[in-house]
Amino acid sequence: MPRLTRHQGLPVVELCAHPCESPDLTEQCRRLMVQGGLAYRRLIIDLTAVSRVNGGVLGLLAGAWTRLGARPGDVVLCVPDPMQREVFRVVHLDRLFTLCESRDAAARLPYPEPAPVVVNAG
Repeated sequence: MPRLTRHQGLPVVELCAHPCESPDLTEQCRRLMVQGGLAYRRLIIDLTAVSRVNGGVLGLLAGAWTRLGARPGDVVLCVPDPMQREVFRVVHLDRLFTLCESRDAAARLPYPEPAPVVVNAG
């Protein structure tokens, strides 16, 4: 079962081996990601237990990123498996998510700079 924990003061959503096994489980994962992401500037999602990164998992993550209104760097994925990290690179989701091998590495990352606000004076 997925769960929301903390690591070095940051929210961590630990996904289970098959987070898209059923609609109820997928919704539970989505709810935890939104809950953790709305409470803090940075959310860590731990994919250590995920057995296979497939379209369902990618869709779940991208949907949570969109729902949170996240910027690149706001959501960090712990993906210790190099083959799974390659999947994110191939589908270009490494442009949205920062990929780390561990929670410690994710917690040490600097926060992204806020986007500049452009005001049209005309």
